[in-house]
Amino acid sequence: MVGGAPDQTTGNKEAITRRREFKEAMRRRIREIAASLNLSDEQIEPTLKLKHEVIGRFCEAHGVSIGWLLEGIEPMFKVWPTS
Repeated sequence: MVGGAPDQTTGNKEAITRRREFKEAMRRRIREIAASLNLSDEQIEPTLKLKHEVIGRFCEAHGVSIGWLLEGIEPMFKVWPTS
């Protein structure tokens, strides 16, 4: 480390940690949605892999706010489900 700046290894570890925390938070929110909609583990399993296209389809199919799913902001649903 030169001049107090973090070295590349430290920066990479921090980035990996942030990415891991982000993914864990998204998976928690997906499980929260599943619980509120009574979705089975099998129904959410593909979404838990966090592939962009699958997440988009999941949000559309269930009226989930993408802002809430990604960052925990906004209401959970675009419109609260009635069924």
